[in-house]
Amino acid sequence: GNPETWGKIASEIAKHKPLFSAYSGDMVGAGIMNSQWDEQFFTPGKELLATVPYYPVMGNHEGQSALFHRMFATTSGSANWAQQIGSVQLVGVDGEQDWAEGSKNAKWLEKVLAKSTADFIFLFTHYPGWSSGTHGETGDHGPVERSMYESQRVILPLMAKYNSTAMIAGHDHDYERSEPPGGVSVIVSGGAGAGLRDMAKNHLEQNPYSQVFFKEHHYCILDVDGDTCTMTAYTPDGKILDTRTWKSRNGS
Repeated sequence: GNPETWGKIASEIAKHKPLFSAYSGDMVGAGIMNSQWDEQFFTPGKELLATVPYYPVMGNHEGQSALFHRMFATTSGSANWAQQIGSVQLVGVDGEQDWAEGSKNAKWLEKVLAKSTADFIFLFTHYPGWSSGTHGETGDHGPVERSMYESQRVILPLMAKYNSTAMIAGHDHDYERSEPPGGVSVIVSGGAGAGLRDMAKNHLEQNPYSQVFFKEHHYCILDVDGDTCTMTAYTPDGKILDTRTWKSRNGS
């Protein structure tokens, strides 16, 4: 809903000349409105999108748009995909689908994680397992939103079981890094153009694992150097919000 900001961020990302880019959902306000794709996404982001391979996942604002699947082909031919690039395993999932324990999707994810020999595994979903934002509201049994609940209670434990690196999500319009038990970092990167939001009033209760929170537009750059991967979160003006370094999951 803020194409000027998205255009600025896309231009800044392009200056880094990344090997690929990934997006955690909600590229437009309403994905079922075809005109918004050009107005809000492709035209302002053309410098990046014309030069860098792009891996998106479905957000709630895409609205399960049929056009989304026609525009963004995946390695699997479906909304859930896996792609290894160098020593990095990428996994993208449509968090609105059924991710309950024992579900078809959960079994697929475990199979992908179990066979990966990559040094680093990053899973992209729109719905974070932990969030201090308004979407992270919790009840007696965990997150209120089903997609957030399954992300926390099913996807993250599977990632931890196979020593994955991080979950990168969106949904809440902020930057946040959480370090919950299990060793899998949870990054909320929801700041590419939408209106920003504050922490929830009871954020300390709903997310006790938060390490860093910023209400700022931003993007994240990940650099791999041998057995080390470093993520840096930047504002469009070049200010560094956060850095996080991970070592290879293979112990090399």
